[in-house]
Amino acid sequence: MLHSRRWLLSLALVPALTVVQGASANPAEQELKARHQALLAAYNKRDLKTVRTFYAPDYRFQESATRAVPMDKYVSGLGEMFKILPKPGKDSATLTRITINKDSATAVERRLVQDPTGKLSEPTFTAQTWKKVGGVWKLTLEKEAKD
Repeated sequence: MLHSRRWLLSLALVPALTVVQGASANPAEQELKARHQALLAAYNKRDLKTVRTFYAPDYRFQESATRAVPMDKYVSGLGEMFKILPKPGKDSATLTRITINKDSATAVERRLVQDPTGKLSEPTFTAQTWKKVGGVWKLTLEKEAKD
């Protein structure tokens, strides 16, 4: 009798689990996450030419309220950094708190960064703004964020 009650309870939970899983199956969100992981893969390969393709022409890294680094300067800095970082890289990152609004999105990236000795850092957090350019998600803005 107890066994059949557990079985019935598990059947009652199936619709709730389906709703939770369905919520994360938003096609735009999945597309954005896949694009983000492709950027991370290019970054870990230290493939600057491919990394550049993930940034919109108007991209900027907001260092402070009054200072923003434009895309060309930011990517140039990545190129210098790639010269001293281990190859291949082992950074890991995930997107959280994703909000999609048609052809734009905001998210927070949680990243573990590999230093020149190969050691992974404590997590860093970056607020990101993405937009679709020619039907493809591209980064337009990044700035430091809190957990």
